[in-house]
Amino acid sequence: MKTVGKPTAGEVITRAIQDAVTKFIINDMVSVNKDPEAIHQSRVALRKLRSHLTTAKALMDSHWVKKLKSQTADYATQLGELRDLDVMEVCLRQSLKRPHIARFVAHNLPDKGEPLVRALQNRRQKCYKQLMIMREGEQFHDILLLLLDASYRPHFKKRASAPAEKILPLLLENCWMSLEKAAKKTKEDALAAIPLSIDMHKLRIATKRLRYTAEACYGTPQVGDAISANKVVKKAADLQTVLGEYHDIKVFQQWLSEVNKRSGLRSPVIDRIWSDQQNRAVEIEKQWVSYYKELEINYKENY
Repeated sequence: MKTVGKPTAGEVITRAIQDAVTKFIINDMVSVNKDPEAIHQSRVALRKLRSHLTTAKALMDSHWVKKLKSQTADYATQLGELRDLDVMEVCLRQSLKRPHIARFVAHNLPDKGEPLVRALQNRRQKCYKQLMIMREGEQFHDILLLLLDASYRPHFKKRASAPAEKILPLLLENCWMSLEKAAKKTKEDALAAIPLSIDMHKLRIATKRLRYTAEACYGTPQVGDAISANKVVKKAADLQTVLGEYHDIKVFQQWLSEVNKRSGLRSPVIDRIWSDQQNRAVEIEKQWVSYYKELEINYKENY
């Protein structure tokens, strides 16, 4: 989208929406071939779009935003479950190869844990089949029409016609305040020995919103040049990565617990894998603060 002179807030947000929609459509076409990376990128693109809608909701028609987010929710959830299963299989295979677990498995499971791997693969096949059913239905056709509409005719309020240099810093600051609040709550609950799963999830969402908003602000006058934005985006990406690993661990642990529950017996192999994952989760619960501090320094230096 070309603009003459200084862009409006609506023009910057429209470009961000167009980028997310384009990447979603391209990768979704490739995901039909069961490509895990394409599925991941489809999920990321849809997540970015929904994040932009949340960040810029004060500038947009609320009913339109609500409809678009509601219509894409189920498909986004299905993509997320499929991606989680891909990650879980990687986690499981890596766990089975760790020396201390591999030795235990060799003495207790002659099949080397392959039934666990197959159970995940079977679940993934069912999940992928459900995604394809959704993709071939009328609702997905409606989603594509809504996404194209969002890409070319976002339903803005008059306020979106204001210069980006006046509006975008406020949106970015709102994202930062949400992240700051989530970080404070996580630290407080850690000191009180309260389980951090929910806190870490909220922290991860707030980090992604800040990152995606900073990306959308590249080169916008008075909001931050590309170099400044890049620094913040990089530090946010670092924090997001470690929080993403924590999310993957918790999803994997939940699946392991479900397998134990369904079998009616506690498997010592599964217990060992679960404990191994928990050790890493505890490490992350201590490590995330240092990543957050680096992001905080960069944000306050550049914005």
